[in-house]
Amino acid sequence: VANVEVTKYLYRKYHVSNTTDYTHKINSELAAIRTVTYNYAYAMLGCVAVALALWWLMRKKVHLQTTLFIMLLFFAFTLLTSKSIMGIVSTLITQPKPDAVLVGALILLFTVVLPVLRLIAKGIHLL
Repeated sequence: VANVEVTKYLYRKYHVSNTTDYTHKINSELAAIRTVTYNYAYAMLGCVAVALALWWLMRKKVHLQTTLFIMLLFFAFTLLTSKSIMGIVSTLITQPKPDAVLVGALILLFTVVLPVLRLIAKGIHLL
């Protein structure tokens, strides 16, 4: 009985009427998600490549090193606070269980807050 109710709910949710349509709909949505994910990954890799290329070209220009270092800090901060990490953290923190909230806070602390503070401290020290 529960299996039938779940199946009906999924059919209503995805606006389909049978298993074949459901499978086709899910596969097409997964393909779209995969395409978007690859595009984001390529964009992130492109940004890293641009940052490294700029660093490589300007590494011997002393008057530009401060600006270049700050720019690289911004790139690192952007990559550290990616949407997936923040999504996991927000999901864990909104859970009613205290252990899930603690795990979410620790993930936030060790994957975002401490690395960003370390980068900022290095930037301040070098300036």
